[in-house]
Amino acid sequence: MPIQTIVFDLGRTLVHFDWRDLEPHMAHCRDQFFQLSAQYEIGQLTWEQFQPQACALLRQPAGQFQQWFCSIFDLNPLIQPAVISALRQRYRVGLLSNTNQNHYHFLRTRLPWLDQLDFHTLSYEVGACKPAAAIYRDVETKAVCAPGEILYFDDIPLFVETARERGWNAEVFANERQALDCLRNYGVVLDPLLTRS
Repeated sequence: MPIQTIVFDLGRTLVHFDWRDLEPHMAHCRDQFFQLSAQYEIGQLTWEQFQPQACALLRQPAGQFQQWFCSIFDLNPLIQPAVISALRQRYRVGLLSNTNQNHYHFLRTRLPWLDQLDFHTLSYEVGACKPAAAIYRDVETKAVCAPGEILYFDDIPLFVETARERGWNAEVFANERQALDCLRNYGVVLDPLLTRS
């Protein structure tokens, strides 16, 4: 079946993130912090509940936490917005991400092209994270096509394999060049759109 909808993961697919620089600050509470963050990521905690608990764990002033928490992101896109814009001329383009409300708000205010996507499936809104079935079902509802007409890119092989088990076309993301090659291999019309003046 021809591809109708192209879906991208967010972190390490559209934008890079890395917790390593923050690891020294959480050495004494790493597991507890990420457990708390996991609750926030599926909407079990609001920011008003999450922030004070996280600050207490990290022994960090509340006024510095927002900047610290979002410093994991590199705002240079891993896939250029022009590629996304070109794809949207012929296909539905969506986002499927395990993320929290604060991180997503931070990114969309700095990367306005995220709002140009046709739909967003976000773990904190759905109440489930990949690889849970519920978050994939949400994409299938919004994709407005058959599972076999979806092409999905994610940097995590488990999440790619789960998508394939649901009948999606899915590929592990490595870099933009590899993604463009994959798009062409699936018959996605891309080059004329990118070179259009």
